[in-house]
Amino acid sequence: MPNRPMSYQVARLAPGDSAVARRLFSTMAEVFEEEYERLSDEYLAQLLARDQFWALAATWGEEIVGGLTAHTLPMTRSESREVFIYDIAVRVDHQRRGVGRRLVSHLIRIAKDSGIHDLFVPADDEDAHAIEFYRALGGVASPVTLFTFSRGGPTESAGWSADSPPCRSRARRRCERPRTACRARGGRGHTP
Repeated sequence: MPNRPMSYQVARLAPGDSAVARRLFSTMAEVFEEEYERLSDEYLAQLLARDQFWALAATWGEEIVGGLTAHTLPMTRSESREVFIYDIAVRVDHQRRGVGRRLVSHLIRIAKDSGIHDLFVPADDEDAHAIEFYRALGGVASPVTLFTFSRGGPTESAGWSADSPPCRSRARRRCERPRTACRARGGRGHTP
């Protein structure tokens, strides 16, 4: 019987997948050209045990080539939940091969299986590649402005820690806010 050609696989990480999660988060940081702080085993175990946290890994054989992280948010207007896609990244050597599409499609499918029918993801207005990608998946753009609070601003007097990481420019931001790796991001990132 002939060997089947290798194909991309996408799976949600679960408790016990800490080693895979560590490789996934390292790969995503590499795509975003950000430093990666090695996460402790305890932290990873706690993160993967949360039903509200979604970590999807895209693999080519045993190699992690991309990933997605998202969070479930409970709504207050109804007894429902929505999924907020926080990060999606695909290695440069695997872009434009449907990996990003597989990641988002898999998340939509498994969220629906969990009774969640609405997902959302922010994209910078200047990020033409990400906007095109989300539209091609059937996403509908909503006009919104995202605010970020970081050290050194008026929030310090409101109890914001001076130890909080500063935000950098749009091209090299490091603060905790959603991002999609794409070419428009300082010319270094990459479209899923």
